[in-house]
Amino acid sequence: MNTQNQLGKTVLFISELPDNIVDSDLELFFKDYKDYILMIQVDRNGRMYGPFSTRSPRATIIFKDHEKASEARNALNMRRLKGKTLNIMWHEKDNSVRYNNTANIFVKGISLTATPREIYEVFMKYGEIISSKICEDEDGNFLGYGYINYYNVDSAENAIKDLNKKEMWGSILEVEHFQKKNERLQSYMGNNSVYVKNFPTNMTETELKNMFKEYGSISWGKIFTDPNQRKFGILVYNTAESAIKAKEALNGKKLGKEDEEGLYVDLLQKKSERKRFLNTKIGDINSK
Repeated sequence: MNTQNQLGKTVLFISELPDNIVDSDLELFFKDYKDYILMIQVDRNGRMYGPFSTRSPRATIIFKDHEKASEARNALNMRRLKGKTLNIMWHEKDNSVRYNNTANIFVKGISLTATPREIYEVFMKYGEIISSKICEDEDGNFLGYGYINYYNVDSAENAIKDLNKKEMWGSILEVEHFQKKNERLQSYMGNNSVYVKNFPTNMTETELKNMFKEYGSISWGKIFTDPNQRKFGILVYNTAESAIKAKEALNGKKLGKEDEEGLYVDLLQKKSERKRFLNTKIGDINSK
């Protein structure tokens, strides 16, 4: 493990703490290291910090020496406190370190039986981790995907090489390089993607996917609302052949009354459709 960049550091940082966190909660969490801690301070200003943070309390923990700070970080990282999994990082004077995407990887297909700590322990074998985000919903339920950001590019490459398509916890992992939002959008916009509109306003994403999965395996799909409050969907097949079959079979299909407008289904290639997709605030499409 490459720890050269971390030698001498004594300050830990925790983002995205529970809203009801207080200093005493962290004092109890770090109780095994209380004799080595100079200060624990919770900051409730909640400014954005890093690419995966939200506006929530954060904390700074100052240790007397690097060795104990490193020991505490390794032992307690990705463990739960008050219903949330904690991402414990070194406090970086240079914030650009956290925004370096060259050694950042995206992991999905993780079994829901795995714990964030188990996942962290697997990936930390490949090198020093800047930060890790094992995504959970508001109730603290694991969602099956996450992000690991290494200090070293080789660590990321080795993790991808060893773990992509590997079965762990009864599920096949997908481990790949993290892509920025605009890069992800473009990668999903090949001719294996279809654009859908004119479906019932009460149709759910699951119902939309079920209607289209007859024509091939769907890797991703979502319903959006444009600025005029009109709903449309994007579905991504594993192959272009499936997308073409879906278009030929479902374009113009009526789902209800004979006089209603039929489904509009087309490959996501037309400039107008791409522009509508990109201008809609869709957030992180890898969350599905």
